[in-house]
Amino acid sequence: MKKVTIQTTSEIDWSKPQWVQSNTHPDRIVLTTGEHCGNDFTGICMPCSRFPNGNYDKNWDKRSFHLLTEDIQFTISNKD
Repeated sequence: MKKVTIQTTSEIDWSKPQWVQSNTHPDRIVLTTGEHCGNDFTGICMPCSRFPNGNYDKNWDKRSFHLLTEDIQFTISNKD
């Protein structure tokens, strides 16, 4: 496995997959799918306090997220 380098830009390109972070819940990290319509986008949230098993949604609010520009440390485990 290799480390992924995040390209630093200032704008989110909703038409391609990108990592975004919630403006109000920093532990909410979402991988966009490139599908979007109006103010909503489709994406998969990494496990976090609100979504301990992750979450797929077609109605994430674009205004609530910014482009992820820093490294995020997390642990992967099959233990509860």
